[in-house]
Amino acid sequence: MMSNRVITGLLVWWMLISRPVGVRGDIPPLSEGQIARLATAQDGRDHQEEAFSALLENMKLYSGEVGDSLIRLKPDLDSMIKRPTDYRGDLYLLSGVFQQQTRLSVPYESVSEWFLRNDAGVPMLIYVTGLPLESGVDFVVGDRVQMVARFYKRVDFIARDGIQRSYAAFVGAKPKKLGLIAGDPLSGMWIVVIPVFFLALVFIILFAYVRHLKKRPHRHSAPLTTKTVVDEAGTLSDDPAHALSELRQQADDQAPLPSHDASE
Repeated sequence: MMSNRVITGLLVWWMLISRPVGVRGDIPPLSEGQIARLATAQDGRDHQEEAFSALLENMKLYSGEVGDSLIRLKPDLDSMIKRPTDYRGDLYLLSGVFQQQTRLSVPYESVSEWFLRNDAGVPMLIYVTGLPLESGVDFVVGDRVQMVARFYKRVDFIARDGIQRSYAAFVGAKPKKLGLIAGDPLSGMWIVVIPVFFLALVFIILFAYVRHLKKRPHRHSAPLTTKTVVDEAGTLSDDPAHALSELRQQADDQAPLPSHDASE
C-alpha cells in the first residue's frame, strides 16, 4: 500500500496538468488607439467598420511563437453572444472542424471568413488574416484546426434555413491543423507531460515492489546434518566356534543375491 503522502502528491500533480486555464502566446497587447477603435464595434452588423481594422492590425503582428500573452482555452460562446462587450478584445485558443471559407472583398482581400464548429457542435465565425500566403498550409472542409484569435463581436446572419442566427465572431491568425506541430503551445505541454507520467508510473511500481519485499517473511534453511549409521553387530556367543558360525551367517545374509540370466 502507498503512503498518504505519496497519494496526495500524485493527486496534486494530476490536478495541475489536467486543468489548464491558459497558455502563453507572443501577441502584442492592444494599443490605446486600437482599444478606442474596438469600442466602436456595432454588434449584429458586418465587418465594415474601424473596430475590425483595429483587430486586424493587432493580429497581423502575431508571430505564432510562444510568448507572454495570456490566452484563454475555453471560450463561452453563449455568453459572448449575450454580452459581447464583456469579452471584446480577449485572446482565445480556438479549435474545431473547418466547415466553410469565403474570401473578403477589397480592402480586406487578404482576409478569409471561416466557419468552425467546436467539439460541442456550436459554430463560430473567424476572420483569418494572412491567408493563403502566410500559412503555407492548405485547409479543406473537415480538417480539425486550431488558431489564436481575439473576440470581435456578435454577428447576425440569416442561415440557409431562412432563420436569423447569431454567432460569436473573432479575428485570428496563423491557423494550424491539429496535431503535434512545432511551436504549438498545447503540443509543447504534452511533450513534457507524457514523459513525466511514465516516470511517475515507474516510481509507483518500484515503490510497491520495495514495500512487498519488506513485508515478505524471510525463509531460513535448516542446516544439513550427516547421520552416521552404525551397524552394530548383535551379541555374539561366548563360544568361539559358535560365534564364528554366527558371523559367517550374518555375512551370508548381507551378501547381494546373484543375478539370473533370462536365457537360463
